[in-house]
Amino acid sequence: MENNNENFSVVEIMKELKQKALKRKMSVDNDFLKSLDLRKLKPVSAFEIEKSGIDGQISKKLVVKKIQKKGLYGRIVNYGLRKFYFALRYLLDGLILSQEKFNERVLRFMSKRSKEIDFDYSSFEEKFRGSTEKVLEKQRKYLPFFEGRENVLDIGFGRGEFLDFLSQSGVKAIGVDSYFPFVTDAKRRGFSVYNADALDFVQSFDGKFNGVFCSQFAEHTESAYLYSLIKSVFEKLETGAFFVMETINVKSLSVFSNSVYMDPTHFRPIHPETLKFFFESAGFRDVSFIFSGDFSPEEKLRELIERDENDKIYNENIRKMNELLFAPQDYAVVGKK
Repeated sequence: MENNNENFSVVEIMKELKQKALKRKMSVDNDFLKSLDLRKLKPVSAFEIEKSGIDGQISKKLVVKKIQKKGLYGRIVNYGLRKFYFALRYLLDGLILSQEKFNERVLRFMSKRSKEIDFDYSSFEEKFRGSTEKVLEKQRKYLPFFEGRENVLDIGFGRGEFLDFLSQSGVKAIGVDSYFPFVTDAKRRGFSVYNADALDFVQSFDGKFNGVFCSQFAEHTESAYLYSLIKSVFEKLETGAFFVMETINVKSLSVFSNSVYMDPTHFRPIHPETLKFFFESAGFRDVSFIFSGDFSPEEKLRELIERDENDKIYNENIRKMNELLFAPQDYAVVGKK
């Protein structure tokens, strides 16, 4: 090895040492290195470091200089330093990833708190969502996806209509909701529920779900959060189980004059095809739609009795307008793992 002040890239050192480790199956003698479980830490690529901006703060400081010693002593010291920096890089990687995850959760919490409104949402639901009986009648069509199953999760269970429906049908279920009054009321009624953020709860859940239901929740979240939730649900679902997510149908323009802007906690509704794409991208198969909340004929534009060609054209236009203005108010995406 030449005796000069040539600098080594840490990334190149890591690459070289990995190759040598595979060939020679090196044993690690240093106590510090032994204390590191390197299998649980992942390396950061040079591209990721440069893109994240870490390079200017950390990687430039992790430059190994050759010790200016000749002979065997210099080689031993240089080799030891390389091994040390290799392990140190893994350690820093783990710390950086842990910090990023922590920062993500803090930002999510602060963003959520900044959008919260201090008012009685339970009373708001009672006044504007409709009676429990009406909601249950609408949700009855989802029961076949959960019949005979155990450990079904209801995300954002709200007033607990579907939890009650599942219980009456002999399906064991649990619920998660971030609104504490809903959780308190559900516990009083004997349900197994948790007051937590939905994504955090799913990701930290120890086990698998036999099915997941989520009604009128997606419109309260940001797209990145929603997609992360869908991916996490897929990972926690048993094979063959279903995930049913119901939300507002933005293809019905009338919902914008009612449900979309009536609820001040709504963030943004999501298009049916976009939500379906999220499900498919997360890994779900046989993804399909279920539409509900049809408008009555009295609420739609009326057609004329056709007497001539002009009446026929008029009615065709009326039908197109009805499809645009009065499409079903809600839809659900159903995916199977």
